[in-house]
Amino acid sequence: MRQILQVQDTHLFQRFLALCAGNIGQLFNASRIGSDCGLNHGTVGKWLSVLEASYVAFRLQPHHKNYRKRLVKTPKIYFYDVGLAIRLLGIESPQQLDTHPLRGALFENWVILELLKGRFNLGLRNNLSFWRNNTGHEIDVLMDRGGQLIPIEIKSGQTVEHAPRGQRE
Repeated sequence: MRQILQVQDTHLFQRFLALCAGNIGQLFNASRIGSDCGLNHGTVGKWLSVLEASYVAFRLQPHHKNYRKRLVKTPKIYFYDVGLAIRLLGIESPQQLDTHPLRGALFENWVILELLKGRFNLGLRNNLSFWRNNTGHEIDVLMDRGGQLIPIEIKSGQTVEHAPRGQRE
């Protein structure tokens, strides 16, 4: 028989949810979030499953065709509704968002979500991942197109067209 997960302490669950929002675009560390909430690792995993099953949050899995030890194997966490994440972070205005330390992560979340929606609207499965090694080198998104990996770097700053001369990559 399937066990039904009951959240007894809604305030604690809301704190957990806010901590997840504060970790958007980061490697999901269940032990750290559990420690910050006063939850054990197992409860964090179950509560994250609730967020995933209810389409609140999702994990972006790391790409690792070869399973070398130098590759990071921990997923990142993102939200299906970036507006909800912004609210959970206490951001109340566009001006506050402009200077918020998670601005880049929230923008990255939005771009990844748009890529996912494009795939889902075509009836395709999620084929996105990210790549990161143990020294911190990272590719924000890898899209698999028929075995060809397309790397996508996401930045919330100026566009290439608007960047001053000499600062273009």
